[in-house]
Amino acid sequence: MSGKDVDTTGTTIATRSEDWYFFPEGVRKWLEPVLLPFGYETGSGKDADGFLLEIEYMVRKEDSVSFPWAIVFLPEEYPLAGHLMSIRPNMDIRFSCYSLIWPGAYDNYDFAVSGPPKVSMIFVFSKSALQQGASSGSPLLRDAWGILSDRAEDSRWVVLADTLDDDWVRDVAKTSDALFFELTKTD
Repeated sequence: MSGKDVDTTGTTIATRSEDWYFFPEGVRKWLEPVLLPFGYETGSGKDADGFLLEIEYMVRKEDSVSFPWAIVFLPEEYPLAGHLMSIRPNMDIRFSCYSLIWPGAYDNYDFAVSGPPKVSMIFVFSKSALQQGASSGSPLLRDAWGILSDRAEDSRWVVLADTLDDDWVRDVAKTSDALFFELTKTD
């Protein structure tokens, strides 16, 4: 996107160019029912469109990083934060959850009381990080890698993921919270 600042006489006083996400309409439609349990209601202002705008703002707040190469939207929130942190090779893979995106929700979240945040969005900042993470065999990243492995690195991608296997999630979740606290422990 490019923009111009024009003064009252119509003279251009500045120009700039910025990257912005433009999510396809299908992403919004897919997210509408997924977001309902988290208080996002169509036409309320706090809806799928507002949610996607918050994603844009959230990414822009991270001054030290570029836009994610890919965003993986999961169909629900999974208790897999520790698991994801244990298989990602570096900070080029990050995560968040639908229930903590709306302004102020994350600021009021206390990990010590509520436990680790859930995983429902995975931000992938490099193709190589996704490849390395997927090599763990975890379905959390493996399926996204299967979709994105042949995609260009100079473009931006969205994956609307399938539901994870309930038995696998239940099994991995048994150790995920402990992993989260171990990996976030500061000495």
